[in-house]
Amino acid sequence: MKIVLISGHDGNSDRKTGFHFWADIFARRGVDVDFLTVGSSWISLRRKNGKQLKKPFNQWVPLGEHVRKYTWMPLFHPLYLGNKVLEYLSWPVFSLYPYLMPPRLIKPLLEADAFIIENGAGQMLVPRLARLNPDAKFIFNSSDRPSVVKFHPIVVASEKKMLPYIDAIRLNAASMAKDFPEGTETHYIPQAIDKALFDAPMVNPYTKPKNAINVGDMIFDPKAVEILAKNFPDWTFHLFGKGAKITQPMSNVAEHNEVRFVDLIPYLKFADIGLSPYQNTEKAAYLAQSSLKNVQYTYCQLPIVAPAIASGSRPHILSYSSSEDERSVIAAFEKAIAYDRASIDKGAVSSWEDVIDKMYDIAERNKAKKKQQVVFLLTKKEGVRCGVVDYTERLAEAIRAEGTEANIEYLDTWSLKDAVNIALKYRNKGHVVFHMQYPSLGMGNSPIPGLLPLILAPNPVFITLHEFSVFNVLRKSIFLISAMFAKKILFTNENEKNEFKAYYPLASRKLSIIPIGENIPVIPMADKTTPEKARIIYFGQISPGKGLELYLDTIRILRERNADVDAAIIGSIVDEAAPITKAMRAGAENNNIELHINYDSDRVSEELQKSTIALLAFPDGITEKRGSALACLKHDNLVITTHSGKTPSWMRKTTCHIKTANEAAALIEDIITGKAPQTLDMAALQEPMAQREWDNIAKSHITVYKQGA
Repeated sequence: MKIVLISGHDGNSDRKTGFHFWADIFARRGVDVDFLTVGSSWISLRRKNGKQLKKPFNQWVPLGEHVRKYTWMPLFHPLYLGNKVLEYLSWPVFSLYPYLMPPRLIKPLLEADAFIIENGAGQMLVPRLARLNPDAKFIFNSSDRPSVVKFHPIVVASEKKMLPYIDAIRLNAASMAKDFPEGTETHYIPQAIDKALFDAPMVNPYTKPKNAINVGDMIFDPKAVEILAKNFPDWTFHLFGKGAKITQPMSNVAEHNEVRFVDLIPYLKFADIGLSPYQNTEKAAYLAQSSLKNVQYTYCQLPIVAPAIASGSRPHILSYSSSEDERSVIAAFEKAIAYDRASIDKGAVSSWEDVIDKMYDIAERNKAKKKQQVVFLLTKKEGVRCGVVDYTERLAEAIRAEGTEANIEYLDTWSLKDAVNIALKYRNKGHVVFHMQYPSLGMGNSPIPGLLPLILAPNPVFITLHEFSVFNVLRKSIFLISAMFAKKILFTNENEKNEFKAYYPLASRKLSIIPIGENIPVIPMADKTTPEKARIIYFGQISPGKGLELYLDTIRILRERNADVDAAIIGSIVDEAAPITKAMRAGAENNNIELHINYDSDRVSEELQKSTIALLAFPDGITEKRGSALACLKHDNLVITTHSGKTPSWMRKTTCHIKTANEAAALIEDIITGKAPQTLDMAALQEPMAQREWDNIAKSHITVYKQGA
């Protein structure tokens, strides 16, 4: 198991935050921890008072058996500029920040089981990391308010953008829930400590009694400390933190700057009073619950002196109105001196183990609810059946059965407006992948399908090309962009894949094959009986180039020879006015052929089960992309068809080959008279048909989505 902690702090910092304690706890549990430090850059290193981090940068550095750190130092990061004009102008540049992560950094993150992110620049990385590793859990540890810790506006805005990808939000203070959009699930889990560190034996570092301690420099108010030092000269006031400094030297104030946390603990443990001299401002109110030092003080049973705005309702926090009211500050400290330390309940303090377990349980539970969503895109003509539409609807149904959400967006045409509307509809919807099925009826001549990877970015786009080999050169050329930017391009057989590869050889690594499934499930029939005589069918689209012409000629020949057979056409009409439609109707009337047009899949299944022979004379030969042939085989029809160099061996063994209508008629006569077998090599049919079961096809797609996304 691997956990990634994303923080603005150095993974090996002397100053410890919750993330450092979590890293230690995970490591003790045998969990691998990658501590990623973000929110700094080469530019910030050169700023006055910039955050100083430990070298080396931009490489993985082991910190222990299970912990390592990576201090990411790109050329720039979204640093706070303090100028609205500069912040506006820098926004487009800073938006590139997530894409600056180098491969050395990204690759290990793909193996993570969970990410824990704190406020700051790490928020901007979440959408990209979630798309790269959709199975990982994402936990947001909201420890500070943007109004308190100054961030560039793009960082503040990134919080809303990352929320769809977050599985658990942990708050340090319950009042911070109102910082999130209404309806957002948040969880107040109080600050905690590593009790083992505090309970260990240690030496008192103080050389004299009466010691008050302050830890940290967040919105530090030096005036309050100066009041106390002046009025209580027999007390020593110890200030820890880089910015915890008073405005003028005082003999009983010791400024320790930053120290290692292990060195700080004895000062906490043996102190007499804890100080939380926050500035008396509304933005400090949440610190009444979120202040980590208050938790540490409480575990050490220290009375706490703090401004009323940040004191909460705990009795051992003695509050003053503000540092502007000197008498109030003095009174609070006097109460702290007299406070019965033994009455402070240290048992109310949680351990970091409890915090980790609660966060992870919430994320695990929510992740189970929030699955990757697949959105299929295709065009559709109302009232007209299309094999690609049928296939997509069956695929979506099978994917849902595997526990993944799948929706279909039916478009009238491939217009830029429709494509942009789809992008807007699913913006910030979380783990959405788009899958275009092409071609389908209504596709027109638009180049938009080939541009979808750009229009729908940053969501991953997958494309299935069902008949690339029959496209003209112009239509093939629209997929140049797809060849470059689509996550995966899928084909239903090797021939189509090789055709695409010949045009776009550099895209070969993103090409995959998933066999097509039959679109017509076998529906149980209560009154199913064995046909008394052969029933010869054509099944498929009523359009040129599908073999319907040869079927009509064959039935005509059989009627002329007085062959005792039934005949039926089961299909969907594309264009009622088309010559092929008129020829079909005339041929049906003249040769006693039943017409079953535009049936739903259940009625089609019934008709297929009433049939014995399917005559599907594809001009370019039968291949694995022919869903109508697969459906007929699934329904135990003997398939008479044409073979070509593209026909796979298993189909050669399981179908009968003819070239002309006369050959087809002669073969049918031999079959019905017993001169030719009514079944072929059914053993050769078992494995290929098993591969084309919808549960296997769905699982293959889900795997591809996860790998590609």
